Amino acid sequence: MRICCIPPEKLIAVSNTVPVYVDFDLKGYTKNASNNGAEVEREYQKSKEKISSITPIPQAYWLNRQRQALLELKDRHKLSLAFLKAHTHPEVLYDAPYAKQCAIYIDALNSNNESELLAAWQGKH
Repeated sequence: MRICCIPPEKLIAVSNTVPVYVDFDLKGYTKNASNNGAEVEREYQKSKEKISSITPIPQAYWLNRQRQALLELKDRHKLSLAFLKAHTHPEVLYDAPYAKQCAIYIDALNSNNESELLAAWQGKH
C-alpha cells in the first residue's frame, strides 16, 4: 500500500495501525448508476457498505467525517431517486432534499405552464 501526499480529509481509517486512504468523493455514485431505480439502489448500498465497513481513527473528527459521508451519500441517493421519478411525476420533487431552496422551480415544473417554467428559469418569478 502506497501512502503519500494524501489530503487529511481523505485519511480516515486505520488498518493494523497503518493509515488507509479512503476516497469519499461521491461524484461517481450517481454517474455510475444508470437511469434505473434498481441500479441506483445497488450503487447506494454498495457505497454505503464501503463507507460503513471502515474503522475510523478513534477521534471525534474522523468519526464525524465518516458520519458526514454517510449522510451526504443518503442525501444524494434520495435526490437521485427523486430525479428519476420526476421525469414522469414532477410532484415527487416536493419531498426531495433541498425542496425548500428550489420551491420556485418545483412549482414551475408542476404548473404544466411553459411560460411559468421559462420565467422561473430566467429569474422573472
